This record gives sequence, structure tokens and C-alpha cells, in this order.
Amino acid sequence: METAAGFVLLNPAPHRMVVLYLPKRALSALGIDRLREILDRRLHRYGRNAPQH
Repeated sequence: METAAGFVLLNPAPHRMVVLYLPKRALSALGIDRLREILDRRLHRYGRNAPQH
């Protein structure tokens, strides 16, 4: 899940819990875009900024 402040990686349902929180301030603008590309290729994304496929 992507929020305005960072990326939250969760376990899949029904045992949803936070596995990792990565604040966007820890990445450059290029790093944020690169992480989005990786997440889009590898994981299902949730949240308001999730791509609409």
C-alpha cells in the first residue's frame, strides 16, 4: 500500500499485518519511482495511489 508519507508492505489477508514501513523521505524522487515499478511488477498494490489496471 502506498500512502502520502510512505510505502507499507502487508501480509496477505486474512492475517493482514505490517511487515515493513518505508517512509518516502528515505528515498529520492527517482528511488520512489523505481520502487513503484518494482512493486507493480512483483506485488498486488492497495491504496489510493495504486495503479488502476
